[in-house]
Parts: sequence; C-alpha cells; structure tokens
Amino acid sequence: MDLTDLQSMDPDCVLHLAKIMDLFKAHGVGLVVRVDPDPAEDIGSNFLSVIHYRGKVSVVICDMIAEAARALIASFRPIQPKLPIHPRHQVPAPPLQAHTAP
Repeated sequence: MDLTDLQSMDPDCVLHLAKIMDLFKAHGVGLVVRVDPDPAEDIGSNFLSVIHYRGKVSVVICDMIAEAARALIASFRPIQPKLPIHPRHQVPAPPLQAHTAP
C-alpha cells in the first residue's frame, strides 16, 4: 500500500480500510508492506493494524517504494504444496527435439 501522496483521508474511509484488513487476515495474507514517508502523519493505520490483524499479519512500514520492494523480495518464499504430488499426477516434460542447421 503506497501512501506516499496521501494528504488526508475522509473518516468514512476507516470502515472500508478496516474491512480490507479483515479480508487480508481472513485470506491468510501474512505480510503487508506499507509505504509511508512520514510516520508522524499516520492516518490511524497503525492503530487499525493492531486491532484488525491481531498478530496474524506482519506489517512493514517503509519510507520509499524501493525499500518496500526490497522488503517484499526478502519475504518471498516459494509456495510448497501441502500434500506430496503422486508421480502419476505429474505432467511429463515434452520430449526434446534436435534442431539441425539447414
């Protein structure tokens, strides 16, 4: 979530932001990276995060978008299948074809 250009937020937006946070938690989002160049101007996101994530979603606050990108890359872990795939269900690789010069 990039809040770099956010100057103000209408109080009516809080309900929508809270619903989004609840959806993140409900769908198993593990990390939210927020770009907020001036934490002193926080719009209440930190408070809402504590209430709606309840320790289930980690929050990283960055000053710049490049820093946020590094945080996302550093957190990346390939998704592992929950159950082993039976060899019969694996898709075989296509056969290699030899190319000859004309």
